This record gives sequence, C-alpha cells and structure tokens, in this order.
Amino acid sequence: LNPKKTNSLQELVIEDDWTRCGNERFLLKDNGPESSERIIIFALDSSLEQLANVDTWFIDGNFSLAPEHFLQLYVIRIQVNNIFITPVFCLLERKTENTYEQMFKIILNECNNRELYPDPL
Repeated sequence: LNPKKTNSLQELVIEDDWTRCGNERFLLKDNGPESSERIIIFALDSSLEQLANVDTWFIDGNFSLAPEHFLQLYVIRIQVNNIFITPVFCLLERKTENTYEQMFKIILNECNNRELYPDPL
C-alpha cells in the first residue's frame, strides 16, 4: 500500500488509512491544501502525554529527509527513562518564523485540548 503521488501540496489530501497508526489517530493536524504554509503534524495521544510530562524538548529540523514538496522534517525529541524518543513529527512547507510559531501553537493547543499543559525549557 503506497500513498498517492501528487504534483503539488495543493493536491495532497491525506486519506484515512494514512492518518492512523494501528487503531490510534496519528495525524494530529493538517492545516490543509489551501494553506500558503502547509504544516502537517503527526503525534499519538500517548506521545502528547509524554511530551507534557518532561521539562526539556530537543528539536531538530532536517532538510534532506523531508518528503517531496516539503522543505523540512521537524521533530521534537524527549528523554523518557534514559531513552530518547520522538513523539512529534512535523512536515513543513516553509522555514519562516510564522511557520514555526504556527507549528508550536498547534502542538500546544492540541495538548491543551487534551488537558495536557507542557512547559518546556
């Protein structure tokens, strides 16, 4: 099973099969094909709980691993029981200050919607 290849981000619609990890929702937020700064964020609810329970986030933006039409794969890593895990994966179309602000607002809002209140250093 492979996702449908698109010619642009305006054509990219994430089908239901690609929004889940097993029986859990994995697609946290997609600001949609009409956005001029497309942001797609993947995280499980259990991952957001882990994110909210640590004080330090390690962030990394990688350009070479970004899929076609995206500029950057941005990840948030945390340490849980002496093991580093990646609870949040973001696909970003741009690398502007606004994109990063929107990305973090989405993550924090989604946490707050679940009564989780991260406060990273």
